[in-house]
Amino acid sequence: MSRVTRAEHVQEAAWERGYTLLLCSAGYELEKNLECFKTLVERKVDGIISGSVIKDAEALRKLYQTHLNRLPLVSLDYTLPEAHYNISADHFQASVQAVTYLIRLGHVRIAYVGSHRSDREAGYRFALESNGLTVDEALIIRGECTFAFGSKAAACLLNRELPPTALFCWNDMMALGAMQSLQQAGLAIPADISVIGYDDIPMASLVNPALTSVRQPLKEIGRAAVQALITEIEGQDQASTNRTSILATEFINRGSTGVNPGRTGNPS
Repeated sequence: MSRVTRAEHVQEAAWERGYTLLLCSAGYELEKNLECFKTLVERKVDGIISGSVIKDAEALRKLYQTHLNRLPLVSLDYTLPEAHYNISADHFQASVQAVTYLIRLGHVRIAYVGSHRSDREAGYRFALESNGLTVDEALIIRGECTFAFGSKAAACLLNRELPPTALFCWNDMMALGAMQSLQQAGLAIPADISVIGYDDIPMASLVNPALTSVRQPLKEIGRAAVQALITEIEGQDQASTNRTSILATEFINRGSTGVNPGRTGNPS
């Protein structure tokens, strides 16, 4: 859901500058991404803003090298050497902040429900280790970024010999699925278990309890991407090196997080 919102901000910023957005959505599948790039090249677009979520980074690089024909390229949320600009929210620091908050609430067994290995998982690991906690690989579950997988992952975590007292999820849809599964298992949130999501989609504030989440600066990311691409298209930037912009996130504290019932915490 957050990718759609980001695309809308990109479209708005492009229109303001006199450009039209041609949107291709390909998800995780390499072949679909390949078809998207072929289509864009055939349409003779001026440049590309790519928010691809392909897990195989090397395959993605080869795809760009083969099909983009030196088109101006801006990448979102990952560093790509072929891109002139890489623009992202600070997912590592946001994850460190979210997991550290759970630790301050007294949580020690904190699970991570995620997708592919990413800055979010790296931040989760760093927060645990920097606070003297061991990363338990049994509490890390990866899969599709969907409500259904979040629900399935939460059910699996509850069956661990030592289940977690808190979950940090890669996105809000996974977190909402996890919350549903936890509540169906008879657990109260946050009295029995805490949950944090990521993206702060509109639904996050509407569920009960409202979901604690991380808000990305989607409008700023969209505008920065358009500005960077147009600058390159119009030849205003002759720099030969790759540039990276990292934008700060906002931690949104709501009702799905609370003190570990078995310990005392001092959140700040």
